[in-house]
Amino acid sequence: MKFPRVTHPYHWGRSRKGWRTIKQKTSSKGFTRALKKVYEWCKTHRHMKIREQYKALSLKLLGHYGFYGIIGNFVALNRFYEEVKRVWQKWLNRRSQRQTMRWERMGKLLKQYPLPRPRIVHSATSRAARPSFEEPDAGNRHVRI
Repeated sequence: MKFPRVTHPYHWGRSRKGWRTIKQKTSSKGFTRALKKVYEWCKTHRHMKIREQYKALSLKLLGHYGFYGIIGNFVALNRFYEEVKRVWQKWLNRRSQRQTMRWERMGKLLKQYPLPRPRIVHSATSRAARPSFEEPDAGNRHVRI
């Protein structure tokens, strides 16, 4: 019998108030896969304008946060954010043989074009408290049958 792959493995952790709680984290395969996609994208689009690269990378980060942004997963989100910055700097550095993109210059670039910081988007407790938001016709009197 083959079991389905768990996207967000569960583990025991502590809440901010010290209570024991079940938390979830990004699977290592999902993290690696997402980072490889960003790596390949930066590699193939390194000669685009920086503003266009910034917009695309921001959307990619927001999409990643939207899927993996669950309670207990902030460490993995922050790690992904830092790795994306590192990958972007690497491929910006390879745009030219003359001028290099050192981290001082990258810091200035990130001040001008700040990538979205990681944030928790989903909460298991709020999802359980408001299940009607997930149903497409919740709150409507006349439901199609």
